[in-house]
Amino acid sequence: DILQDIRNNEINGLARFFESSDYVDREEFNHYAQSLVNNHAVSAWGWAPLTAAGDSRDFETQAAKETGQEDYHIWQFDDTGKRVPSSGGNLRCPVYHLAPDTENIMLYGYDISSNPDLWQACDRARRTALPSASTLTYKTDSKDQKTIVIYQAVFDRNAPGKVQGYVFAILRLNALVEAVGHQEVNTLEISLIHNDGSLEPLATGLNRGLPP
Repeated sequence: DILQDIRNNEINGLARFFESSDYVDREEFNHYAQSLVNNHAVSAWGWAPLTAAGDSRDFETQAAKETGQEDYHIWQFDDTGKRVPSSGGNLRCPVYHLAPDTENIMLYGYDISSNPDLWQACDRARRTALPSASTLTYKTDSKDQKTIVIYQAVFDRNAPGKVQGYVFAILRLNALVEAVGHQEVNTLEISLIHNDGSLEPLATGLNRGLPP
């Protein structure tokens, strides 16, 4: 099962990789992610560490060197959808590593904590120590590409309960349906369950190689 593999093996393995390392640089992250990027249902794998708001400038300087993004800044969307410097709160959770980064380069520095829906999923991952999915979101460069993001908290192995940051996987729902469609299933529908119990269909696929 593709979803179970992403949740139980791939993102969990990525989290364990960070927890067992003192520090993971860009080269090490890309090397580990080489096998993960073959999963076409996932748009990007990433790492977003926690950092104090007061340390943002030093963090950005280090991140610019590490990621190769000379204009690396910690940012968020304002009410009009414009990119602005991240503000509010004492913590930041900026995207630091991405694979592949060619089609997701615009996500570098995005402060996950600035988005209530995404941050709620991160908090759930922290409290349960299990992968947690966001509500429906969209790629920043396309309003037609429906995605969800799965987060896994990375804990400090020397300080139980302390979160260092979050690894994540951005799932492309249409690609996920297409991938599952090649398995032994007739139809697949992915729906979002709202708080009132109503369902919002997100993606549907049919395996035309199997009888109905």
